[in-house]
Amino acid sequence: MFTVLAPESVSVYGLPNHWTLCGPYSWTGSGWHSFVEMTADHAIRAITETRRRGADVCEIRKEAATAYHEKIYRQGESQRYYLAELNGHVPTYYRNSQGDTTYLRPSGFFEASRGHRKFPLDDYRYEGAHQKVEPETASVSA
Repeated sequence: MFTVLAPESVSVYGLPNHWTLCGPYSWTGSGWHSFVEMTADHAIRAITETRRRGADVCEIRKEAATAYHEKIYRQGESQRYYLAELNGHVPTYYRNSQGDTTYLRPSGFFEASRGHRKFPLDDYRYEGAHQKVEPETASVSA
């Protein structure tokens, strides 16, 4: 089964400088505006840190993405059981095409909000996309 690794449902591993406001395991049951503000706060914090470090590429590290996914997957065990096992016969948008329940975030609003504002900045990899090379000056001898 293919799984998108998107910590805090914002940054996608393997896609540097890519941000999503509505990724897997994102909705906490809050209103749309609160939800989007939380995810935007995360992206803005990472982008701001990228600029502070003088970098122009920012990508979530694979280790951080995997650790987050494993944690959120464990936390979602009971909701998967309820939505995919007990009610697997009921048509719903809470399950994806693989039968997984990636729509709901198995944590509360305040845990999600804190995660977006306090994630470790070193969970990201920062680098320059290209090196700035000074042009060579040619001296002309006559």
